[in-house]
Amino acid sequence: MSKFLKTLITITLALCLSVVFIACDNDEDTQTDGDATTGEFVYELETGEDEDGEEYEYYKITGYTVTSDDALKMAQGDFSTVEGKREIVIENEYNGKPVEEIAAGAFADRIIITKISFKEDTNIKTIGAGAFSGCANLEEIENLPFVGKSVDAVGQERVLGFAFGSGSAVGGLVSVSAKAYNEESSTSLTFEFPEKLKKISVTSDRIPECAFFGMSMLEEVTFANATYIGASAFNGCVKLVDMDLSSVTFINASAFAGCTAIQRVKFADNLTHIGASAFSGCYSLGWNNATDSEAVVTVKIPDSVTYLGSKAFSDCTLLKYIVLGSGITEIKTGTFANCTDLVKVTANDGITVQLSAFVGCAKDNLKLNGATPSDLAFGEYPIA
Repeated sequence: MSKFLKTLITITLALCLSVVFIACDNDEDTQTDGDATTGEFVYELETGEDEDGEEYEYYKITGYTVTSDDALKMAQGDFSTVEGKREIVIENEYNGKPVEEIAAGAFADRIIITKISFKEDTNIKTIGAGAFSGCANLEEIENLPFVGKSVDAVGQERVLGFAFGSGSAVGGLVSVSAKAYNEESSTSLTFEFPEKLKKISVTSDRIPECAFFGMSMLEEVTFANATYIGASAFNGCVKLVDMDLSSVTFINASAFAGCTAIQRVKFADNLTHIGASAFSGCYSLGWNNATDSEAVVTVKIPDSVTYLGSKAFSDCTLLKYIVLGSGITEIKTGTFANCTDLVKVTANDGITVQLSAFVGCAKDNLKLNGATPSDLAFGEYPIA
């Protein structure tokens, strides 16, 4: 490629990065790009209705300014010399009015952003499609108020990928194959996330179905207020190691399936439900690289749990010791299937063990309350 052509492409990309789309008729309420300092938000005044049907005004974030000079530096790959904010905070108010919305594509291709934080008492109610598309250097999202478009979003609008979209031409992104549930069916989707995105905290009380499905780059996800984890919410998040579920009362089916690096889980004392295949394929569960002490590596299910689904801990191949709380009255089919290292299960003396509950386990080594379970517990899965 000629030097002239390379220069032309670089300048063109720089100009694209510096453009901010503004759709506001009120010049006093809008920040423009031009020579503006990198790191300024662009706002648009909107009108909404409150719970009583009364109209009120609020602001929508429609862009994030980057000067022409900084845009050129980023286009040339000289990211380290770009001036301005690297960590942005979504404020609650602007000009005395609440900030309630982030528009579709508002931060698209703003590769200068490394962290996005929301106030814990944020007013944000909606995040538009692809709002963070192409933010290739984004490493962390703090206090995300909800996953997806809004707290009441459905289908593909309630997964994290909705805010990142697909088709961005910016480098540093990784394609993630995800799923979304629409009533009784599921849809396969592809989103493009920053490869550097490692850490997310969520403040909502609900982690929806498939919220982080397939996000293999994530290393830490926290949700101190969440009481509900939806089906397949973290399915395939292969770099998560410690999961603090101390606020969670309901874990749905396949919530952490395929999270191969999870070693430790902290359950809530008032957890009631662990769905089918919830931790299936978490083969590092209960493993510790420093010790094999039973007191350290034992997985304990709280007494509050009254439902433990089939295959809930199947294919947890490094799990050795588990204590089932007093609320669990049966071990269902395949609950511990292929847990090849399992040696000790402690449960109610009168617990019911279903057919094939321990299929694929080492029969000669496994003890349930000090005794070897019946042959039926190790048998093949029944034909449906």
